Amino acid sequence: GEWVGRVEEGADEEKHVEEREAAVNAVCRSKVLLLNLRTLSASLAPLAPLLARTWVVALRLLQDDDEDARASMAEAVSEAVLGARGAGAGDSVKVQPAKAIELLFEHMVVEAPDQAGGAGAVWWGYLRQVLAGPVGEEV
Repeated sequence: GEWVGRVEEGADEEKHVEEREAAVNAVCRSKVLLLNLRTLSASLAPLAPLLARTWVVALRLLQDDDEDARASMAEAVSEAVLGARGAGAGDSVKVQPAKAIELLFEHMVVEAPDQAGGAGAVWWGYLRQVLAGPVGEEV
């Protein structure tokens, strides 16, 4: 949990670009996005919410204002998603960040269904929070 918390903190849009790039590097090097949320072993199942938080960080970093950060995150997301589909597992795949966002959403709809507890609660809770936004503020 501590690792994810530090990555979330470093990925904050208010942080300096070097800190956000460090968050991108941490996610990419960890290969945590390659873990399949639906098929985690019983002993690893408690980690599902932490993995979902990592996917939320990936989504935020795909929208970063730094082009290099977006490109690196897009490569990691596409590798994970396409690998989970059995296409090019472990291969480096170049896609635009906008396409990686699309892939991420498609992946998480399957990997983290909207249900109480676990990864789904984290992912869908984040989306509801973003869509609701603060009262009186544009989304």
